[in-house]
Amino acid sequence: MEALKKKIQSAQELFTLVRTMKALAAVNIRQYETALSALRYYFATVETGLQAVLPMRPRGTKKDIQAKQTLGYIVFGSDQGMCGSFNEQIIETARDSIEEAQNHGDLVTVITVGERMAYAFGDELYQAFPLPAQVKGITTSVQEILAAVDTWQQEKKTAKIRILYNQPRRSTGFQTILTQFLPIDEDWFNQVAHKKWPSKQIPLTTMETTILLSRFISQYLFASLHRIFAESLAAENAGRLAAMQAAEKNIEELLGELTGQYNKERQSQITEELLDIIAGFDTIKKNKIITA
Repeated sequence: MEALKKKIQSAQELFTLVRTMKALAAVNIRQYETALSALRYYFATVETGLQAVLPMRPRGTKKDIQAKQTLGYIVFGSDQGMCGSFNEQIIETARDSIEEAQNHGDLVTVITVGERMAYAFGDELYQAFPLPAQVKGITTSVQEILAAVDTWQQEKKTAKIRILYNQPRRSTGFQTILTQFLPIDEDWFNQVAHKKWPSKQIPLTTMETTILLSRFISQYLFASLHRIFAESLAAENAGRLAAMQAAEKNIEELLGELTGQYNKERQSQITEELLDIIAGFDTIKKNKIITA
């Protein structure tokens, strides 16, 4: 009885903790979804600027990027656990992609984001970054990573940079995405450059085209990395919400079983006590008859 009481109490405390974490995950998801919504307007503005400048750019602007040799990965994970297979899925996909690249003779280095990622890459690890605790911390983290990417490219002669992260999905919680970060897709550049201009006024600039293009590309990379941060954090909390929902269901079932066992044991104890009382009463009654 006492052992069952302790188990029930522990399960109830765990149930309260799980419900709290479930609520926090739901709140966090909403914050990151709001950030993603705001980023869409930022992206639209940057894309419009690129649309104006790209037709004026000089040819051969990406030759210096193509001359580099090393392949880099930026891998996003989590700082905390209890989010299902969030980290394991990312690591498995990253290892498969890295192994394939190495089999083709590519040198690979990795930047990780999230404390639970760094251990998985050993000698390939170039630098590790923690995740921001709040939405407003994403901007600082993005700036730090972009600064590290510049140094990374110079030191390791990085030709291409790929990003691995989990993207939120309503039906499944999240899915792993592998995307190219640098160099920017030339086909996308051409699509933007040939889009119909949304105004009758022709765009004009007094700044040197290469400088202006470089600044718009920097803003595009900043916005892209900011979006990936927000999506990864939203996916982490979606994974944690799903894990907490499953845990909540399991604890409810466990509490039902423990409560049923407790009630059964209690009923057995009451029955035994009643039988003891009846047996004692019968004994006393027989003793009185014999004495009489």
